[in-house]
Amino acid sequence: MMPITIGIADDHLLVMQGIKGMLDGSNFQVLFSAVNGKGLLDCLDENQPDVLLDIQMPDMNGVDLCRTITRCYPDIKIIALTNMDELHYVKQMIRNGASGYLLKNVDQLNLKLSKCT
Repeated sequence: MMPITIGIADDHLLVMQGIKGMLDGSNFQVLFSAVNGKGLLDCLDENQPDVLLDIQMPDMNGVDLCRTITRCYPDIKIIALTNMDELHYVKQMIRNGASGYLLKNVDQLNLKLSKCT
């Protein structure tokens, strides 16, 4: 079985490393991680894995970035992975093309079960 390829965008290195550690292996392969929106878009120019996307990043917010990604790369699935638990963020992300929305307190099993595809 081919692994599910993932890109991670989060401005907190510890969070990214933790997510990568939780997903690497089994049926997931983390292709890259990016600390900001520009870095994510640069990575997507070369590879188009599904994406775990934080909403709060220093250069672009995840809501706008989600819209840009789904417009430019319609086959990419995006799951918001954030601390923002307000309903209006959930609605904005889904409206802009996200396939799902998880809070960062999700456990390893549920993160893996929420695979982007």
